[in-house]
Amino acid sequence: LAIGIFSPTLSAAQTSVPFEGKIDFENKRMDFAVFLSDTSRINAQFAQNTDKNFSCTVNVEHLDAPFFDISTILEGSLTVQEDEGGKFFIGRMRSRYTLLNYKPVGEMIAEIDIRKEGMRFVSFSVGNITGSGTVTLRQPPELDIDLKIKEVSLADFINFWAGRPDVAAEGLVSGEMKIGGDVTNLRLGGEFASY
Repeated sequence: LAIGIFSPTLSAAQTSVPFEGKIDFENKRMDFAVFLSDTSRINAQFAQNTDKNFSCTVNVEHLDAPFFDISTILEGSLTVQEDEGGKFFIGRMRSRYTLLNYKPVGEMIAEIDIRKEGMRFVSFSVGNITGSGTVTLRQPPELDIDLKIKEVSLADFINFWAGRPDVAAEGLVSGEMKIGGDVTNLRLGGEFASY
């Protein structure tokens, strides 16, 4: 049995994030936890099933993102591919038990492509919202995401973007939205119709 344990202690980075983890070489498994704050953390487990296939589970606990707090469990499989740019992962992820601002929301299904420069959502859907886009893996992460919204409750839409619970509104909203920029300075644009 060979188990490796790692934990960083020194960093020259402008931003450092504490984490801990272990690698089990015999069972081809890696577990790690990233501590984002006292209440926010990400736990991940990766296991190698075959030479080129991995299963993964990512437990996100109270990720404090702009506009919302999210908790979810992501599960899926990733396959190693290779092209002229080198090796990368492609896969499918599915969420379970997702809470957005402490309220249950529809679950996500996503087709993803992970390379050294970032993660591309080939496609994803959450309830009546579908989209595609990219997230860079540098600090701060940059987003370029296109969303299509079809018949979402107007009250839910306003509550999500306004950040205030329980705004009274009736009707449905549909449209397209673009989210871009780094996570500290997001740009939002879109066209919507409500009825």
